[in-house]
Amino acid sequence: GEGRKEEKESRCKTFHKKLVTLSMISRAKRVPLRDFFARKGFYRVSSAHFLLTSSPNNLTFNRYAAVVGLSSAKSAVRRHYLKRKILACAIRNGGEGKDVVITARSGAGSLSLFELRKELDELFKNVKK
Repeated sequence: GEGRKEEKESRCKTFHKKLVTLSMISRAKRVPLRDFFARKGFYRVSSAHFLLTSSPNNLTFNRYAAVVGLSSAKSAVRRHYLKRKILACAIRNGGEGKDVVITARSGAGSLSLFELRKELDELFKNVKK
């Protein structure tokens, strides 16, 4: 009864803390999308499930954005979850002085976390060249 309920709440809080730490981005590190697409001089790299668009930003840190449309995942909950996973992978790859927008293509919602990380890591390696 009571012990089981507390254990479940404890696991939920721990899981939530891990998600928040991995996926929350401060406003300063988010790409203002209106300004981003008005610029010129993009560098694009694509894979089967993602399109990574990069542009220099004249700052000492990277800024990120993830675009996940209906073709990637039908449910809003699933789209938001996919967006958080994408941003967590982007932050892991680091770098400095770029605005990076990652657009999910159809089928991206069906990838496991391992497959998603592998594909995004490969994209970031190509951008750094």
